[in-house]
Amino acid sequence: MNLRNSRPIPNKSVYEFVVSEIKNTNLYDLDKIPEFCENYLNWIQSTKLNNLIGLDNFNSKQYVHGTCQSFDFFYLSHTRKRMRCFKGDFAYHRLSWDKKFNWCYLEDDHIQTNDAVIMSIPFSDSGDIHPRTYEILRNHNKVKIMF
Repeated sequence: MNLRNSRPIPNKSVYEFVVSEIKNTNLYDLDKIPEFCENYLNWIQSTKLNNLIGLDNFNSKQYVHGTCQSFDFFYLSHTRKRMRCFKGDFAYHRLSWDKKFNWCYLEDDHIQTNDAVIMSIPFSDSGDIHPRTYEILRNHNKVKIMF
C-alpha cells in the first residue's frame, strides 16, 4: 500500500457545494443548519457518482464543525473502550488518543468486545477502501464492537 502520510484527500465538488450553501452571513446562524443538512443530503443523492442506499433510514441529520468535532464526540461517548483504527488513517486519532485513551492499531491486535473502531471510507491514506475494511465489517457482529 502506498502511504500518503494521512493527508486529506481534496474534493473540489464538495468544497464548491459547501461554499455555495454557507454564506458568510449565515455561517453561525443555528436556524440554517437543518436547511443546510437537507440540501446536503439532496446534493449527495443527486449525483451519478454515488449509489448510496439507506440514507433515509437515519432519524436525524446533524452538522458538526468539521471532521475533528465528530470524532471528538465519538471518543467522548466511548471513553471506556479501546480505540482502534488502521495505520495510515487520520493522524488526529493517534494524536487524540496518545495520552488519554487506551488504543491500538487494527493491524497490531485482534478486535475485542470492548473496542471502538473507526474506519475511514475512503481510507485517509490512499483515497480507496482499505483492503481489510470488508473483512472487519463482516466479522464485527462476532465481538460486538462499536463503529
